[in-house]
Amino acid sequence: MTTINQKRYTRYQGAIPAMAIARAETAVIGCGAVGRQVVLQLAAMGVGGIMAVDFDKVSEENLGCQGWSPDHVGDSKVEVLKREVLGMNPQCVFFAEPSRFNAGMVEQVDVVFCCVDNMDVRKEVFLASKHKHLFVEARMGLETGRVFFVSGSNAISQRYWLKEWFPHSEAEPDKCSERSTIYCANAVASVMVSGMTKMLRDHPRPIMTELNLNAMLARSIWEHEALEELGKRLSEEEIIKLFGVVQGSNDGYYCEYRLCANGVGKGIKGKHYYKALGHGVYCSPLCGAKQRLLRGEIMPEGVTPEALGIVDDVDQDYPESGKRFGRCPSCGDTLSSEMYKGQTETWCSYGCALDSGDVEESEEEAEENS
Repeated sequence: MTTINQKRYTRYQGAIPAMAIARAETAVIGCGAVGRQVVLQLAAMGVGGIMAVDFDKVSEENLGCQGWSPDHVGDSKVEVLKREVLGMNPQCVFFAEPSRFNAGMVEQVDVVFCCVDNMDVRKEVFLASKHKHLFVEARMGLETGRVFFVSGSNAISQRYWLKEWFPHSEAEPDKCSERSTIYCANAVASVMVSGMTKMLRDHPRPIMTELNLNAMLARSIWEHEALEELGKRLSEEEIIKLFGVVQGSNDGYYCEYRLCANGVGKGIKGKHYYKALGHGVYCSPLCGAKQRLLRGEIMPEGVTPEALGIVDDVDQDYPESGKRFGRCPSCGDTLSSEMYKGQTETWCSYGCALDSGDVEESEEEAEENS
């Protein structure tokens, strides 16, 4: 039986399932700028098993962009990480592999994080890991990053990854490790680890997420968008037939499917939004369809929630709260049938909307709260 320190998870309640994290078996391939941050985040969260694979040693060039101490120069990266991880979380089972990757290393793990800087090695790791619960791969530049989420049960994610792969001989001359920043590495690592927590909570996750910190932008490619890029595009006639949606244009709204939270309208995400007939504004037809299916409002012939990858996501701790409609944009708590609608957003409570400035506090309330 897995023994865990419950206090480690106190502030994660409602966001990260403690026992699932404690039982997770993970591998991090490549422990440079991104991989080091992934390992440290996993250890701090309380992940039960971590294998770190990297043949490299710490150099002075690594100090500013990877966060090592000057005392670490010349030491094996994975051996340094082992000392840091066990000091941070003694209950973690940590395996240090100061060698090059081989497929046998990931046979016993559930989640593989690929953080190497060579496209050919990336493909080796992908081929060994594509049937796992989750394979997460990162590509990083100076202030940009892309994170791919591949699942053994999702052929679309595998096809999309292969579409975006190219031989290392075609890569730009500068390696990502030669031009990187620690803040970008932290951001990319956080997206990678977040993808694992979504898997453990059985929450939707994109096929790919892209960050541009220079422009302060982020965007995700979801399954239906990946299908479009892969050549399986739904016609407008099929969209209307299956999902009962119409296309229009708008300024300045966000998708009402809160697990997505993409922008819709000119200047935010694109020219168009999809308005499910009488039921809200969504960034895409599939988002609108998913929301309406979750609410039990439509069930097109031959289309099931399972076929669209939808889980009837009932809160296990508070089943009386009903189906989830995403998370509060302020505190991150689950939105249910009792959610509070503010002036421009949807919140878990009046208090959260007030904290955000989405509603104004009355004079009487101000006196009570002073």
